[in-house]
Amino acid sequence: MSSDPSGISTTVKWEWTVNNNAAPSTNPSFYDMGNETTAEITLVVTFNSGCSATVTKNFEFEFVMPDLDFDFTLIDCGNDAYNVSFSGSSAYASAITEYNWEIDDLNGTQTGTGNPFDGTISEDGSDVTLSVVFEDGCSAIITKKVDSAVLLPTLAILNNASGQSDCEQSNLNQEVIFGPGITGTMINASVVGYEWFVNGVLHADTEEIVISFLNDESAELMLIVYYDNGCAIEVSDSFIASFLPTLSIQETTDCDNINGVLINLTEVNAVDTATYMWFVDQVLVSTTNVLEFILGPDGNQVSLTVDFGNGCIVDYEKFYQSNDVSYEWNLIECLNDSLSISLENTTDNSVDVSWILVDGSDTTDLSGDVISYILTGEEVVVTQIVTFESGCTLSETTTLTRDEIIPTVEDPELEYTIEPVECFGDSGLFVFTDLTMAPVCLSIVSNVWIINGVVCEGNPIEKMLPLGEDITFVHIVTFSNGIVITTQGDGGPNNDFINSDDIVDQIGIDIINNSTSNCNDSLDLTITNPMTGVSYEWSTDPDFINIIGTGTDLMAIGGDLFTGTIYVQVAETFGPCVYGLDSITIDLNLIDIGFDDQYILCPGDTAYFEVTNNNPDQILTYLWKDNDGELISGEDTNNPLIGIGEDAEDDFFFVLCTENQFGCTSIDTINFSVRDNEEMEPFTFEPDSCGSLTINFDEAPNNLSGNGIWDFGDGNSGAGAMISHTYDMPGTYVVTLSDTSAICAKDPISLDVLVAQLYINILEDTIFYNVNTPIDILAETNGSDDDVSWCLEDGTNIGTGNPLEGFNPGEDTLTIIAKIVDGFGCEERDTVIVLPIDDLDDCFDEAQVTGPELGVVCADEEFELCLVFSDEDCFEENFTYLWDPKDCIISGQGTPKVVVSTSTSKTISVLLTDLNSGRDSIYNFDVEVSNPMVGIEVPELNIDVNGDPFVCLGETIELTVNPFDPNCTYTWSNGATGPTIEVSPEETLTIFVECVDEFGCTVISDQLTIPVIPPQCNESDIFIPNAFSPNGDSNNDILFVRSKFIQEMELIITNRWGEDVFVSTDQSLGWDGTYKGTALAPDAFAYCLKVMCVNGQEFIKAGNVSIIK
Repeated sequence: MSSDPSGISTTVKWEWTVNNNAAPSTNPSFYDMGNETTAEITLVVTFNSGCSATVTKNFEFEFVMPDLDFDFTLIDCGNDAYNVSFSGSSAYASAITEYNWEIDDLNGTQTGTGNPFDGTISEDGSDVTLSVVFEDGCSAIITKKVDSAVLLPTLAILNNASGQSDCEQSNLNQEVIFGPGITGTMINASVVGYEWFVNGVLHADTEEIVISFLNDESAELMLIVYYDNGCAIEVSDSFIASFLPTLSIQETTDCDNINGVLINLTEVNAVDTATYMWFVDQVLVSTTNVLEFILGPDGNQVSLTVDFGNGCIVDYEKFYQSNDVSYEWNLIECLNDSLSISLENTTDNSVDVSWILVDGSDTTDLSGDVISYILTGEEVVVTQIVTFESGCTLSETTTLTRDEIIPTVEDPELEYTIEPVECFGDSGLFVFTDLTMAPVCLSIVSNVWIINGVVCEGNPIEKMLPLGEDITFVHIVTFSNGIVITTQGDGGPNNDFINSDDIVDQIGIDIINNSTSNCNDSLDLTITNPMTGVSYEWSTDPDFINIIGTGTDLMAIGGDLFTGTIYVQVAETFGPCVYGLDSITIDLNLIDIGFDDQYILCPGDTAYFEVTNNNPDQILTYLWKDNDGELISGEDTNNPLIGIGEDAEDDFFFVLCTENQFGCTSIDTINFSVRDNEEMEPFTFEPDSCGSLTINFDEAPNNLSGNGIWDFGDGNSGAGAMISHTYDMPGTYVVTLSDTSAICAKDPISLDVLVAQLYINILEDTIFYNVNTPIDILAETNGSDDDVSWCLEDGTNIGTGNPLEGFNPGEDTLTIIAKIVDGFGCEERDTVIVLPIDDLDDCFDEAQVTGPELGVVCADEEFELCLVFSDEDCFEENFTYLWDPKDCIISGQGTPKVVVSTSTSKTISVLLTDLNSGRDSIYNFDVEVSNPMVGIEVPELNIDVNGDPFVCLGETIELTVNPFDPNCTYTWSNGATGPTIEVSPEETLTIFVECVDEFGCTVISDQLTIPVIPPQCNESDIFIPNAFSPNGDSNNDILFVRSKFIQEMELIITNRWGEDVFVSTDQSLGWDGTYKGTALAPDAFAYCLKVMCVNGQEFIKAGNVSIIK
């Protein structure tokens, strides 16, 4: 920054500021701008005269780095490398203070400084980088790829081969001359030699060579050119001899011809001796070397036959395709609510394709033969613009809908597999795998399997199942669109069940019985066809709960009795999952009886002892042998009678011998134990409720196993462990519990049970007494007088026993309570009031009715009225109270305090009567009812033809209370307060208003429902006139856009020359027919209106509006 002020004064001080930052106070002054591109610079200059001057300017900067480049020259060639001289260049070369070079290739990195610089480039090329530093501290860098392609000239093989003039001589040898074609020069170097190779063999070292060829004969050529700087260039080429005349067709296309696409074909190798015949769709249309034709809608087949007049005839043929535009679409994937699709150009002979896709209000421009697009709406309008090889361009617009893209979803087919994983005897582990394929744009969201009623989720799942059984089975697949497919209810009952036999390989099992006797309990079973790698297990039940053996043999001698069916199954496999099951019926003649092994008797007991024949097919004979005469009868039966004496103490045993019809016998010893009879514990009982004659009995803690018998002591009895009995009258009863067990019955027990309805009754309700004179109070009770206690209302105990004697109440009126509690905790009580004898007549003068302040209440509000005495010696209980009107009394009639409710103002009265004297008097209380009114009023513009209120979406309306009461406080159901509120509902509004007057009385208006009319966002909702008259008569002077639904808008009005004469984005701002403050003459103007409605929809309308005056 510098300045040269004029004048004779001398500058003594320079002050610079840049963007309010101080810069050096020198001239010139240097300031680091950093990354800033704008600056406000102020210079204050002070002169030796004491005067000063100030100037401020604003600048914009564009920082441009200094340019940099370098050239290179080949010096010579070495072994697989090139020696090159590099020279850097720049428009600011004079300011460069430092040159740095770097050469990178597969052989490593070379570096150097200075300019020029000599370096070595590898045969495969190297990256050369030059970086420089300028004197102002700036730097620049440039990198280039340097290889043989830019260092050496380009070499080609040229030849003089041409078509001969006589096709009849085309089978003769023709000589062809080949020579080098060198493009570019080798600086400071000259060619010093050539080497030609023909079909891989060195042919010559001359500049040119001559080779003879027959027609269609070929050769592989290679030429190497050597320079005196050690460099060499080479090229290889293939040559095919073709001496026959050829055709060269030049095509031009006129895409704008009024009749269609005009194609011009010219054979440019035309000779005077040749004759031409052009055919279009096999019709001769031209006999010159030029053909012009209009391309047909289905394309045209063009052929040319040229006779060169020397026996040579050459043909040309080509089909010219008509320019039809087409594409194919493919659905790539579904993305929530959008579709990813691809569009592929299928137009023949196209060279360039562009696309315009309109999806609702969104427009997308794309190019290329294949494009991808995300469809968010229901359809997309596709405009395909194709440029053909001819240079012509065609376009076509189609609409691609979502329904076309997404294939129709049929119910998918349910597919699944069930495969065994491992077997464990009668059960196996199976894997269930769903193989159902989801349709396009759908996915499987749930796999549910219900197997034997157990719900499992997932895919795949593993499940243990019993083998050889039918298993209920349901498979349910749910897709992302809610479609559900299932095996249940599909009309195919075969897939409602699965049987593991259908899944697991079945093997046969054959069993033989090797047992030799039917009268003993030995067993010898063998599997005759066991399978290697399989273990077996034996059971007496088909569910294999009672396992009696494992392996291929089942042998048992003594201990267990096996008869009936024996089952064997595969227990475990050590290879493939297989299963097998078989059974054999064993008919043994063994005796099978059952009896109690340890039988208990008590002295004096007699009982039948029963033996059970567990095999009803056998006929048994019995013989009992006793020890000491305990066998009374039935010694040859299965049910002998056994008895012991009252003094029996020792245990004993019997021997039982049995024999069946097969001659099989059995001997058993049966032991009997002798025990003493037990005594019963006292049973428990309690009344069903206090004062009840029903008693609940419980034999506990005894356990008589249903053999208990009750004698209730009143001639009635009952049975059961817990029982209730109701007595006819109170009293004490002897209740006995007995044990009726046949064996070892417990001794009975008897208890006294008191049954009483407890009561207590004081003979007088009120007792009058002389002040400070003791009194006695007697109560009647069926309980013990010693259990009676006396107390005051506050719980103060004043005595025990009955009667209460010598109690002094002093001068007070008291309520005294007599209470009795029995042994079950039941309680009864009675009360008596004691009053001092006094003159009660003065109480009428001290009585009055009290109620709400000012006597004002709200309609139907409950409130209290009380008759009170100002004299504390007047007692409420000495009077009766009759309130009127009775229909206003809610509660408390007959008491000094009542709850009252009334909807109208009226007088409430009470008749007060002295119980002792019979004197009475009436007392009144005047009640005034406050009942405010409230309703809601809607603006007239918001009432439809049926008288119903409404509001447009986005509109604000006023709601007003009616009638208005200045003494009311108004609260609306939406939380607003005051007599008038504004609402702008977005959905149907239901509202009411509450009024609270100065007395706190509340009234609520009826609910008002105001539906919200949604916008159509079309011409029915948005109106703009087609004419207006801005003539100052205050009638139709301003052009407004009228609507209740506008959220955003833009109105542009243009004249016939395209100038914008009015633009507005505010609905409240209309056009007054002026442009730049000048009133416009009557004319028609174009307008474009864009509106965003309150529901987010867009409305666009274009039209004309006229100014008329």
